Amino acid sequence: MGMSFNKFGKMCVINLPSDVFTHMNIDELIDVIKVNIADGCAEFYLNMTKINRIDGVGMGVLIHIQKLAHFNDVSIQLYGMQPAVKQILFQTKMNKVVELCEFEDMAQKLFPKRVAMIA
Repeated sequence: MGMSFNKFGKMCVINLPSDVFTHMNIDELIDVIKVNIADGCAEFYLNMTKINRIDGVGMGVLIHIQKLAHFNDVSIQLYGMQPAVKQILFQTKMNKVVELCEFEDMAQKLFPKRVAMIA
């Protein structure tokens, strides 16, 4: 599938491949999140740049991982969404269920000194 992740202390960035919301890949995403929760990650950022569309299955997965995050007292935020994906999330009011953030906000949390130097 090609899912990768990077850890920065208690923060974890998961780079989602374009086919992450297919039935056979959903379990891998959930397992990656569970393993990293057990390993001490408290903030997750899901990189959605490769996802060009999202359907009911994908939205169901987002709801499931949001419940998982709530149950384990961690946060999960989505960033890097394609305009069509972002539009669907807003039209379906999913933006009220899952947290969305901009790339700059995520980068500021991960690399505060570097972003401050650039600004």
